[in-house]
Amino acid sequence: MLNAVIASGGSLMTTLVMFVVMLGLLYFMMIRPAKKQQKDYNDMLSKLSVGDEVVLRSGLHGVISEIDSQKNTVTLDAEGIYLVFERGAIMTIVSHNQQAATPSDPAAKDLAGAEKGSAEPIASEPTDETKDSEN
Repeated sequence: MLNAVIASGGSLMTTLVMFVVMLGLLYFMMIRPAKKQQKDYNDMLSKLSVGDEVVLRSGLHGVISEIDSQKNTVTLDAEGIYLVFERGAIMTIVSHNQQAATPSDPAAKDLAGAEKGSAEPIASEPTDETKDSEN
């Protein structure tokens, strides 16, 4: 009878050790990486600034035009349309604080000149010259 108690105790000890090992693996394989990922995400949200280009969880791309810390919201400029979202709706930051190049930068001057030279007038509205030629 004593041998049966010792044998069952040994298997109980083995079961407890295996259970503790499994909990340890669960922690290091799932819980710890999830906590690190959540910390990185919160750090990214704390570094948001006006002018950052972001992508929302819904896939919408926009530029941050205003941040309201009290309401925990951001206002996005999506091609002239201003939308207010919760800060947590932001998935990633595409680029930080896009600012216009300074005019003293020669490369910016060349680029600006090239853009102005390649721009063509919009043909949807008639100009004064076309109005005169129609009459």
